[in-house]
Amino acid sequence: DYAAGHTWYSFYLSVVENDHAKAEAEGIKAIMLEPHYAISYHIIGLAYLAQRKFDKAIEQAVKAIDLDATLFLPYFLYGWCCIEKGEYDKAKELLTTSLNFSARHSWPLGFMALAQAQSGNMEEARSLVNEIIEKDKAQYFSCFGSVIGAAAINDIDLAIQFLEKGYENKDILIPIFAHLNVMPESLKNDERFLGFLRKYKFIE
Repeated sequence: DYAAGHTWYSFYLSVVENDHAKAEAEGIKAIMLEPHYAISYHIIGLAYLAQRKFDKAIEQAVKAIDLDATLFLPYFLYGWCCIEKGEYDKAKELLTTSLNFSARHSWPLGFMALAQAQSGNMEEARSLVNEIIEKDKAQYFSCFGSVIGAAAINDIDLAIQFLEKGYENKDILIPIFAHLNVMPESLKNDERFLGFLRKYKFIE
């Protein structure tokens, strides 16, 4: 399936290679080949998000939702964009929908914790991170949302624990932390986080 190939190559380019312009081009190719594949719009939306083109990312998320209203990923993407824009109530609404369609996946859980923390609801944020911890004990999920949730409540030691476990489990999203420019400042500038990236040679 050529369209799916371009879609997932686009994802690889964004996450691993940090080449968002090329990722965007590959996503456009995928959509031209198969305009009804909702994931393609989500993936190209991630490329826009990584470039801080939030309105363009939201446009892609809406297109994905129009094609598949039960797919949790575009609600997650849209909610993440709203956090970056400071629209926390809208973010919470979208992330709630993402949680409902994903059996409370750790990605929207972590970003819901971020939305709650940044809007002043730290107690609720901590409760969500506790839920992530319990889920992580039962079954490994990609550490992406878990790390963001831990950083949201300023528990950087916990964030590093999630990163270490992610590395041990060969989590494909680990490289994104080396170049992601949309993450909590408490994590981005912390020496423990930078030390993790240096230890595994994600940065110099």
